[in-house]
Amino acid sequence: MTTRRSLRSAPVDLPAPRIDAENEPAQPVGKQTLATKQKLGKPRAALIDLSNAIEKGKKNITKLGVRKGRVHRVAGQQQQQQSGDSTQQAPRATDAQPRGALKPRAGVKRSAAGAAADGAVKKARKLRSIPTLPDLRVSVSVTRLAEGSSSTSQVSAASSSLASITSEETTGFETPPEGNSPESERAADLVSRLNAENERRTSALPEGVIDFDSEAAGDIFAVPEYVNDLFRHYKEREAMCQVAPYLGTVQTDLTEMMRSILVDWMVEVQESFELNHETLYLAVRLVDLYLAQVEVSRETLQLVGATAIFIACKFDERLPPPLDDFLYICEDAYARREIIATEMKILRTVNFDVGLPVSYRFLRRYARCCKLPVEVLTLARYVLELSLMEYQFVSVAGSRLAAAALALAVHMRMPGHFEQIKATVEYFSGYSVSEFQDLTEKLHNMLGREPNPHLKTIRAKYSHQVFHKVACIPLLRQAPSL
Repeated sequence: MTTRRSLRSAPVDLPAPRIDAENEPAQPVGKQTLATKQKLGKPRAALIDLSNAIEKGKKNITKLGVRKGRVHRVAGQQQQQQSGDSTQQAPRATDAQPRGALKPRAGVKRSAAGAAADGAVKKARKLRSIPTLPDLRVSVSVTRLAEGSSSTSQVSAASSSLASITSEETTGFETPPEGNSPESERAADLVSRLNAENERRTSALPEGVIDFDSEAAGDIFAVPEYVNDLFRHYKEREAMCQVAPYLGTVQTDLTEMMRSILVDWMVEVQESFELNHETLYLAVRLVDLYLAQVEVSRETLQLVGATAIFIACKFDERLPPPLDDFLYICEDAYARREIIATEMKILRTVNFDVGLPVSYRFLRRYARCCKLPVEVLTLARYVLELSLMEYQFVSVAGSRLAAAALALAVHMRMPGHFEQIKATVEYFSGYSVSEFQDLTEKLHNMLGREPNPHLKTIRAKYSHQVFHKVACIPLLRQAPSL
């Protein structure tokens, strides 16, 4: 049987968050074992005793803080834990070691399936050691050919590039033959199609738009050949995944304050587990989609939030935390079977469609195309992350909200620069500035409000030097006119 835990206030001193700049890869997340739990300290207690808080007129709404990654329980629970800890056995040394490849015991005969698996692993390693095919490398470099060059000159340029490849690059491969061979014809066809695509994209750009995709033609991680189609698909899916207002209609037992406290706690979990920011945005989106269709009581609101993070981790994280860690951060307020049952309910509600478009992806795309510095992007991320706690933005499209947050951040950090990137923002976002002017004003008013003492995780997070202390930047006197 689960019980609700009331929380006491505690000073908040968040740990130094990890760097998540634009051009830096996400840090890998280790598997949460017993050693990880010892590092985190005591778990985060249940979100808040909302029923008692409402009866007291929200005067005693408190929630647990984090001090150097450790979460504090109430006094009675601490005493219970101390008595229980004295009887626990010391952790085994093998628990703190990373999980490696399993080796068969001596004298144990491997089965045919096991031997075949070993052969597949060895074959995969051999394939990974093969150098990159030279014709693929040339197909990327020839996309920078001049627009006015004919197809004949393109083929000759490709052939000369292939002939200039050194013997070190073609170790183990034969140089594609010249002439009318099938290999050379395929290479010439690929070159012509890539050049035609670049020419079409460049000629379609309006005046004043930065052609970021053509400049990133040689970057295999930027995928300029597909990126426009990807974000066009994201925008089409936004209309299909729109969240309708649910407080007062579907949800009769919840308030805006309860949702804000839940999102604030989810941000703290994201920082404690060092999850990607895409995971946080996806989890909040799953919560809103679920609350828009299924009625939830205030006692199970935190269960829905923790389960949403659990699902988002499976989708976005390379090494998602195990289920026991989510039970731990909820201080065992819920049983394992409850999280599994709630996971099944959420997945059925969203029809197992977890690949949802989130505003954070649009923001990174706009900032890259406008070639903005990381300080401006971090400020826009701070504004966008604060908007997660605002119920008024639940029904707003993420692509539109990201454009408004970026415009506000540019005006705050680089006054006068927005006019230079205005055409680029409109082109890649698909919105004119008049379509997100009202959102910019709402975001400015959100920043200007007095901070709630119970919702300060995000502000404390972005007040750190790692995030360039963007939360301490002075606000504009009035909302900018775009």
